[in-house]
Amino acid sequence: TSLLLSNNDDEVLSLRDDESDDIKNGDKKLFRAIAALSFAILVQSYLVISVFPYSGFLAMHLIPDLDEETAGSYAGFIAFSFMAGRTFSSFEWGKAADRYGRVFVIKLSLLLCAALSIIFGLAPTYLMALVFRFLLG
Repeated sequence: TSLLLSNNDDEVLSLRDDESDDIKNGDKKLFRAIAALSFAILVQSYLVISVFPYSGFLAMHLIPDLDEETAGSYAGFIAFSFMAGRTFSSFEWGKAADRYGRVFVIKLSLLLCAALSIIFGLAPTYLMALVFRFLLG
């Protein structure tokens, strides 16, 4: 049997059953790729905004004599360090993707994000938290 696909009235494509199976398999691969990239974007977005609710409290915890009135500027540096790290590293990540492949670089970046997020959360000093947040970017 064959399957008829039509893009418009003038053009009709005929596919055999084995060709339609190839298209279905291709659709599954495309769906997996889109799902993986969507997950990567979700993780990166979460890393950017997740620190905002608690960064002031984190700064007060890591700097002993800091009060609530001055914690905001230190919290801003915590948020800023991520974007500064992203600014300086994005070009290098692009070159690495060209050299080693996009899939490998995305997997490596997600692995590093997971490890550096944990290390950032366990940082004992404010300076170490800034450094790990910078590397996380």
